[in-house]
Parts: sequence; C-alpha cells; structure tokens
Amino acid sequence: MQSNSTANPTRQTAILEAGKVLLEKLKSFCPACSYPGYAITKGIPGLPCSDCGEASHIAKTVLFECVSCKFSEEKKRPDGKKSIEPSECEFCNP
Repeated sequence: MQSNSTANPTRQTAILEAGKVLLEKLKSFCPACSYPGYAITKGIPGLPCSDCGEASHIAKTVLFECVSCKFSEEKKRPDGKKSIEPSECEFCNP
C-alpha cells in the first residue's frame, strides 16, 4: 500500500516543477565567472499601471545574481510584461 505522501498528484506536480526550475538554473551560467546557477534572485518593484501610470508593488525588473562570485545585473522581466491592469493597481483599485 502506498503512503499518501507519494500518491498525491498535486505534490508530484510541485516536485516536477521544482525539478524543472532547478535544471534551468543549472543550465544558466554567470557572464562574469561562468559558474552555473546564474538566476533571478528577486524582483524590483515598480511596474506601472496601464491606466494611471503609478508604480506598483509588482516587479518591473528582476535581479540576476551569481551564487559564486556575486556578480549581479538588473534585467527586464522575462515575460515581457510592461504594465499592470487597473484591477491590480493599488491606486486605481485600493
């Protein structure tokens, strides 16, 4: 009989997704030292609202950082999103 923790499809999906993220991180190399694991460490807030233009708490850019040499650089969002909807805005929709 299988235990519930190994037969849980939601958990299996989460583990699969975590494995994919880890694999992508290992395939990303630092431009400064070529060490694997160069990845996004945090989002920098400020994505503007498409209606009022105010900066939001949602990431406008992301910070990539090397786990070895600590080289970092700010880049555009990987998804290309340039603004948020007014429904997500803390000014238009408090």
